Amino acid sequence: MKPVYCNTASITNNNKTGEVCLSFSQVYNEHKMSVSGGSMTDVSMPVVSEEACVVMSRGSFLALKKLVDEIAGQIQKQQQNP
Repeated sequence: MKPVYCNTASITNNNKTGEVCLSFSQVYNEHKMSVSGGSMTDVSMPVVSEEACVVMSRGSFLALKKLVDEIAGQIQKQQQNP
């Protein structure tokens, strides 16, 4: 089943333990055919499939965020100055 929506990522912060959890999921539509009264109906429902979950300390998360921000800034500069 191929995703019909973009892949998703969510961030959960646990203040009690200081951990940050990054979850990566795929969201796609699951299709089922329903037959009733001599007619067929395609019933589709969104389904979420969690692919990975990464747990890290708050410090590690902030370091990762800083790295991603730096890379995004470099990409943006390259796109402005081709």
